[in-house]
Amino acid sequence: MSDHWKDEPTPYDNLPEVNSYDEIPEFANESEEAAFWGTHALGPGLLRTMGQVSLADRLKEIGFKGRMPEPPKKPRATKKSR
Repeated sequence: MSDHWKDEPTPYDNLPEVNSYDEIPEFANESEEAAFWGTHALGPGLLRTMGQVSLADRLKEIGFKGRMPEPPKKPRATKKSR
C-alpha cells in the first residue's frame, strides 16, 4: 500500500519557517496571531525547544484541583500462541 500523502504537495509545504522565538512578532490580538500562523510554519529550530509535558503536570500548571489522571499503562508483551 503506498502512502499517497507523501508525494502530494500541500499549501503548507512552502511556508516560511519560524526557528526562534525571536522571529515571532508581538500580536495586537488573536486575529493577528491567527493570520501570522496561517502564513508561517514551525521550523526545526523552534520544535527542538519544545518538550513533552504530562497531562497531570499541565493540569497542575493551570491550577486544577481535582483528581489527577493515572499515567498511561505500558502495553504488556503478548505471548505467541503455538
